[in-house]
Amino acid sequence: MNKQYPYTLDPSSRKFICPSCLQKKFVRYIDIKTGEYLPEIYGWCDRKDNCNHHLNPLKDGYEKRVWQRKHGNNEQGQVKVISSCLLPKITPKPMSMIPFEQLSISRNNYDENNFIAWLGKLFDQDIVSNLIQLYHIGTSDLWDGATVFWQIDMSGGIRSGKIMLYNPETGRRVKEPHSHIMWMHKKLKIDDYNLRQCLFGEHLLNLNPGKPVGIVESEKTAIIASAYLPDLVWVATGGKEGLSDDKCRSLAGRDVILYPDLSKDGKTYQKWFKKALELNVLIPGSRFTVSDLIEQYANADSKQEGFDLADYLIQYHLQYVIENDNPMQIDNGSQNISEKITEVEKDCDFSVKSEATDTNFFSQSILPSIESGCQLEAFPNDRTLDYLDL
Repeated sequence: MNKQYPYTLDPSSRKFICPSCLQKKFVRYIDIKTGEYLPEIYGWCDRKDNCNHHLNPLKDGYEKRVWQRKHGNNEQGQVKVISSCLLPKITPKPMSMIPFEQLSISRNNYDENNFIAWLGKLFDQDIVSNLIQLYHIGTSDLWDGATVFWQIDMSGGIRSGKIMLYNPETGRRVKEPHSHIMWMHKKLKIDDYNLRQCLFGEHLLNLNPGKPVGIVESEKTAIIASAYLPDLVWVATGGKEGLSDDKCRSLAGRDVILYPDLSKDGKTYQKWFKKALELNVLIPGSRFTVSDLIEQYANADSKQEGFDLADYLIQYHLQYVIENDNPMQIDNGSQNISEKITEVEKDCDFSVKSEATDTNFFSQSILPSIESGCQLEAFPNDRTLDYLDL
């Protein structure tokens, strides 16, 4: 006969802040009879590789202490009062950091960096150099042509670096024969590393106080958007599941616009919209809104493929945007920022495609054909990129 335990891990999808790594990945124990949560220290962090904190109430004498301390002779044995002195104290594990020397080493060999080679198809050398310096884009020897996207917080601490491999012709991630992605601390084989992520580009917030912030999913998209739409500080969550409370605390007091990737069923947009409502309550003084620009005007193919804001922007030469007094520029007036940027983008008459893409992923109603405007001279594909002096 199987033993019936009085407590179990919460079977729902609800997660809490882990007392060890401080990530919202903590599954708490519940009382099977009452359905109520046990004290918040009891649970298991599902970050198996990076934390794996687990405090089991069945193994530390919690049940015995409850029996001794309960008030009255409650048949169900429900806890009414538990003395805090009986609960073990958990000291949060300090987050780990990557030494600055590793970032410095990566700031080299850009002629061997696939992502930088692809940026060279979009922008001239000065702009690419500026983007490298702005986001501290690095090069890794983990795979030939690999790129490092460093997560640097507002204090200048390097939380870690995400190593990824891109196709230098298409700008798409290389996913065959396997997904080429690895954390820098894994590559460096740093034992017992406690990763606490921040927003990619978070270090730019202190440099641009009061500036509205644009949030996208991928590091690549944040970098592209910062060139086309410099009136916002562009940061990335690192994925659709990366829009967490902890990461967004650095955005207190800011106007923030979320740009989720497209999805076939629109669930990503819906999820980020719901999250924006929560963040408006959790982050004091901030205003989170969600742009539905690409959600409204994207065609079925782009939704199926899960394209994002960068796929929209790179269809046009940046030079055209600059020469037309940045028609996508927004202001910080009384109008809702997300509404303003949507109106401006809808009215843009961009007519010159970038050489980096030959495919129109979005609705023709907002993306006129190339014949309708002036033709710009394309940047030469065989241009030599020299960023080694950065």
